[in-house]
Order: sequence, then structure tokens, then C-alpha cells
Amino acid sequence: MPLLFFTPDREAYEYERGVHIPVKESAPGKVVDTFSELLEALKQKDYEFDKTTKFADAYFPNNINDASDKIVEEIILNSERDLNGD
Repeated sequence: MPLLFFTPDREAYEYERGVHIPVKESAPGKVVDTFSELLEALKQKDYEFDKTTKFADAYFPNNINDASDKIVEEIILNSERDLNGD
């Protein structure tokens, strides 16, 4: 999934909020500060996908790719087993 962050106020935001990790380093995708950078990133399809993967690995290390299947199995199938006395 492409993520692109348009942050024309990034420097002020970082200064006022006192962020610990600069937005350009911590965002899970490409960060652009100007409209021309935004247009160029869209035109070139430059989303810095590697940052998305690194972000997911860092903040969601136990990501379950088949979460929907596990929910269906737990809720529906276990309920059916309980009703049938299994």
C-alpha cells in the first residue's frame, strides 16, 4: 500500500511538538514538504515502500497475516463445536 505524507508544516510541527525521531525518519512512507515534491513523487510513483516495511516490522512485530481466518475459526467454528458438544 503506497503511503505518501504531505507535510508543508513539518519543521514547525517537529519544533513545537518536540518529536524524538524526525518525521522524515519515522514516517512509514515518503515525506514531502512542498507541492512540487508531492507532484513529482506521485508522477514517479516514489513512495519509499522500504520505509513501510521497516515501520511495520518495528511497531507490529507479531503481525498476523491471516488474522481474519483466525477470528472466524475462533468465534464461529469454536461456537459450533460448543453447540455440538465437541
